[in-house]
Order: sequence, then C-alpha cells, then structure tokens
Amino acid sequence: MKISRQVGTIEELVPIFVQDATVSTGAGFPNLTISSFSSYYYRSDMTSTSSVTLVSTGTLGTWSSGQFLQINSTFMRGWYQFALPNGVWANGSTCAVHMYGHPSMAPVVMELDILRFNNQSALVTANPVGVSNFQGITVGVSSLAGITVGVSSVTDKVGYSVSSINTGVSTSWFSGGTIVTSAAGVLSVNVSSIQRDSAVTTAAGILAVGAVGVSSFGIRVGVSSMNIGVAVTTMSAPVDISSVYASAFVTTAAGVVATALDWGRVLNNNSTVAHSSISWSTQSVTVGSVDVSSFYGSGLVTTAAGTLGVGRVGVSSFDLPIGVSSISVGVSTSWFSGAGIVTSVAGVLASHVTSMRAAVDAQITDRVLGRNIAGGSDTGRVVTEVLYFLRNRSEISGGVLTVYQTDDTTSSWSADISTASGNPIISVDPA
Repeated sequence: MKISRQVGTIEELVPIFVQDATVSTGAGFPNLTISSFSSYYYRSDMTSTSSVTLVSTGTLGTWSSGQFLQINSTFMRGWYQFALPNGVWANGSTCAVHMYGHPSMAPVVMELDILRFNNQSALVTANPVGVSNFQGITVGVSSLAGITVGVSSVTDKVGYSVSSINTGVSTSWFSGGTIVTSAAGVLSVNVSSIQRDSAVTTAAGILAVGAVGVSSFGIRVGVSSMNIGVAVTTMSAPVDISSVYASAFVTTAAGVVATALDWGRVLNNNSTVAHSSISWSTQSVTVGSVDVSSFYGSGLVTTAAGTLGVGRVGVSSFDLPIGVSSISVGVSTSWFSGAGIVTSVAGVLASHVTSMRAAVDAQITDRVLGRNIAGGSDTGRVVTEVLYFLRNRSEISGGVLTVYQTDDTTSSWSADISTASGNPIISVDPA
C-alpha cells in the first residue's frame, strides 16, 4: 500500500486490508484485536523506528492517533480504518509503516511519500519560488492564485529566489516578503506584508487606517493626537492629552490639570498652602500648630488655648492591669476584686478592717475545732467531738455510751461501757 501526502499533514485516516495467512484464497482476516499485533513506523530522517500506540476505542471517520477500528466484518471482511500518527508526516521524504504479530494475519506494509506540496488540493501550492533577474527574458504573469513565485537567478529556466526584476511590474497586492526599492516610480515604502486588500493612502506614502484597538503595548508608544476616547492605566513619560474617558481636561496653566480642592489627595500634608480666600460651610477658623491624630464626630471644645475640654471619664471595666500614680478627684468605689488596698494616708482605707479581722478570726477558730486531736488532718477524732461529750446529751444503754451533736438527736460518736461490782463504770472505750 502506497500513499502520498504533503509534509506536516495531520489527522490522516487510511483504510487498510489485513489478509488471512491461514488460507490461500487471499481472504481478509476479521476481528483482529490490537493486543495481538504490533505496529511501527520509520521516516527517512529518523535514526531508529518508532512504535505506534494502538487504540481500539472511538468512532469510524473520527481521527485519534493510533486508532484501529474494523470497518465491517461481513461486507468488508478484513478491512480496518487506521488513524496514522501525525509523526509519520512530520519530516523527511518517505516513511514506512509495518503491522505484524498475529499468527493468522499476513503482515501489513505501507509506504508513504512525503511531498512538499499539497496533492489533495484543486490548486497545487508549492514552496516559494524566486527570481534575481531574467537575462533577456520577458516574463508576464496575469495572476498567481495561492502561489508565491520568486527567483534567484535564471538564464534558461525558472529559478529559485528573486532579489530584483528589471522590468516594470504592476502589482495589486503583496503577500510575504518585504519589497525594498530605490528607483523613481517604484514603491519607496518599507512594507513587511499586506495581505490581499489593496493599500489605501490619505497622502503620498501614508496608509489610511481606521480606529485601532490595542489591548496592551510591550513598548513605549508616542501618540500625537487621538479623536476617540482612550483608557490608559499607566504612563511612563509626559503625555499631552486633550481628553480622557470622554470628558475634556481643564488646566489652570500649561501642563497643569485643574482639580477641585481635596485635602485627602494632597500628598505633602506638611507643606504650607497659600489660598487667597477659603470659604467654610460653618464658620471661619484660624488654626495654629496642632498635633492631632484623629477626631470623629462632634466638634472640639477647649477649656483654654491648646487644651481640650473633657468631662468626667467613666470606665466600666479594664481587661488589663492599669497603674495610676495619682488621682486629683474623688473616686467612688463600690467594690474591689483581687489584691487588697494598702494605704497610710488618713481618710483612705486602713490596712486592717475590723469586719475583715473578725471574719478571719472566726474562720481560724472554726478550723481548729475541725482538726484531729492527734494533729495532721481534718478527719478522725476532731476537737468538736471532744467538746460534744462535755456539753451535749449523752446516754448509756446496753453497755454503749452515745454522745450526740448539738441538736441532741443526731449521734456524733459512741463507746463501749464495762462495769464491775462497787464501780459501775470501769472504762470508756471509744469505738
């Protein structure tokens, strides 16, 4: 199988026939799976073969590199559609494709011719041909449709590349290379390319163009004038502009844009600005030297020059410790939380408060009454239980002494009683 295509061809689908090697009739081999054979290609400019990754999924008529699909196992037995990888047409002059591997298939070989023109077009296009000069030969061309022609030098045949033509040429348009001339009556413009349409000029040597839209410039651009609105984010050089975003500029002097007074936009706020007249909405004010961080809301009230008038300051709470060296006004305090207040000045809280001392003494006494008589703990035989026996109700019944708490009802502790003749109580043994 041999086909020809232009270099750089892409997404080429070709039908291939796989013969059944087990018969001598030349019948096709159906239902060939991609896992049972291999495919490689070699281009004339390559140093080694390249494998083809075969794909069994997809749709007939739709290209996907390496796609191998059976066309019809009944009506076209042995015929498959193969999507050639684009790499087979990338370069070189020829390419060989080889499929083999299944024991029942005959090897499939393809030879590809890689051309420098498109043989699939109604109009054959070739690489540019050029001409340097024609010696004594008059060449007339009415039109070239889709073909760029040039010549380097020729004597008896058409050549290769063209640097000059010694005859007058009438050209409606140019495509491709720059035309450079120095002779009178010949184009004296430096044109890289003009595609198809004729050039229209407003004056000799000046091309007429309409409105130009530019998203961005990577280089500095000089513009003398613009008659349409232009949005500019930044300018790195002085620019003479008549209008921006449709509204005209108003200047107070040459190069100076007139603006309304806006203190927030004054960059040098330490400068002295002289104004012949300033009108305030409320009243005229003369401001001297003032160090102010910020004010919000109501106007300032002063008690003296340079002194702000403030009333008493109430504080509900502080989330951090605050140290106060002195307070020149009376302070009403409802309560203190935390460390005690210690003072030595008359009229201020004393270091010892009677009510606080009484409460502390009571706590100490109660703690002693609850301590173990042996010391070391607050449980066991405590002092209170000893005093219960002296002051509270107690009774002996059935050889057991019971001592009650202060309610004379609830038992506090008990003891076993032993008796003997002539001495009713011989011992007390706390349980």
